[in-house]
Amino acid sequence: MTAVVPAPDADGYWHYTYVTYHPQTGEWYGGKHTTDNLDDGYLGSGRWVKNHPAREDLVIEIVEFFFSEELAYAAEAALIDFVAIDTDPLCRNRRDGGYGISREAVVRIVADPVWRQRHREGMARRPTDPEWQKNIRLAAAKRAADPAWQQTLREIGARNAANPEWQKSIREGIVRRNTNQQWLENNREANRRLANDSTWRRKNQEVAARNLADPDWLRKLREGIARRNADPEYQRKNREGLIRREANRQAKKAAEEDTAA
Repeated sequence: MTAVVPAPDADGYWHYTYVTYHPQTGEWYGGKHTTDNLDDGYLGSGRWVKNHPAREDLVIEIVEFFFSEELAYAAEAALIDFVAIDTDPLCRNRRDGGYGISREAVVRIVADPVWRQRHREGMARRPTDPEWQKNIRLAAAKRAADPAWQQTLREIGARNAANPEWQKSIREGIVRRNTNQQWLENNREANRRLANDSTWRRKNQEVAARNLADPDWLRKLREGIARRNADPEYQRKNREGLIRREANRQAKKAAEEDTAA
């Protein structure tokens, strides 16, 4: 970090322009970033940065800090323009800078009911888009093969597991979800589709076979079952579930006998 770090703005955010480069090749990517954490590990949002095969070797240098996003975007436009992109063979930007959207604008957009409705419709179309599904699979495979990502995921999981507030929010979310009839119906419908999908069944069987052949996975499974079975809260819920299922079975049987009579 070469720039002198000023105090953040009134909302606790810093705004700066940066250049991310590869020390060996000299390739570089420039942009603007707004953050409330200067150690957030940000390297850039461009494809060259995100898909770089040696991403861990990339270096980011802050060019200059600004007191507002608007000033930072204006500086980005001067840093990255068509001249730099067209004349510098090492520049990896694909378009000129200065066209981002501020946090204030994002808040206004997200609060717009028309935008929210269009966003929901767009998200509903995504699962049926083959190109979107392909990109999701490729991204998932890339993450699964990235040791750094796996380590970060384990660290996040460990922090969450040790956070009582996070555990409480998860429990409350499960309760809300399980009492939401629309969610339950959507979940049943999704399970029915998966059960009829031969590709999903095949992959599921392959994953199950790999897990059963993995001694470490089996050990963790046994330990998890032992912890669960020794949990009084789990035992109580399990008993309540058995009682509910038996009551439902008896009610269903009585209804069938009444119909037959």
